[in-house]
Amino acid sequence: MRRIRILVTMLVFITGACASSDRSSNPAEDTTTSTRSQATADAQRIADAGLVTQADVPAGFVGRPKESTSTEESDRRLRATPACEPFEALTEPGLVRAHSKEYGLGQGRVFDSVAMFATRAEAASQLELFTDPRIVDCIQGRFERTFKDANSSLPEGVTVSGVNISPLAIDPYGDGTFGFRATITLTEGGAPQIILTDIVGVQVGRAAVTVQSTGDTSADLAQLETTVIPKIVARLRAAGA
Repeated sequence: MRRIRILVTMLVFITGACASSDRSSNPAEDTTTSTRSQATADAQRIADAGLVTQADVPAGFVGRPKESTSTEESDRRLRATPACEPFEALTEPGLVRAHSKEYGLGQGRVFDSVAMFATRAEAASQLELFTDPRIVDCIQGRFERTFKDANSSLPEGVTVSGVNISPLAIDPYGDGTFGFRATITLTEGGAPQIILTDIVGVQVGRAAVTVQSTGDTSADLAQLETTVIPKIVARLRAAGA
């Protein structure tokens, strides 16, 4: 089932989209460009501070580059999901985005993404989208579309027989949080297997962090999240988010 778990870790539902800094060719705008470039560099430094590291995860977890779709592909799938139409703002770019490695041990997986915005209000507005009850249908549709698009990549004899998205209670980290759990039922040779994936969002100042973890039990996920997330929040605050 390793290929299935890799597929599941491609489903992170992140806030915002990657942004490219504007480059001005007008010499009269050199000062503005320089200021913008410095702001982008500062934002990148802070975003990098919020990435999951080897020191954050429990002993034995191994880091590896995360197999993922591009931001453009992720945005395409969101726009192609009818239930996500009210949430077009999720594709709006922030200043920068950074992605961690994926850390895993056995069936457990965790990684995160940090999007930096120009103001705290902009970061907060992204997280507020996830308080809309309609977002559950959007996330569910997003998962289902990804599995449909990747149907030909599933191992022979494996089918996705169900995806259920439910809100998840999250400890009050940072300046705001949201959480959802995806319960994914797979069938192989007539035998069902359940995979749990948590999507946890945390605002820390101008940073919007999304942590995705995958495992077999609620207890495993809770232990992983309460180990990793406080360390991320502390570093972002120390970095000036």
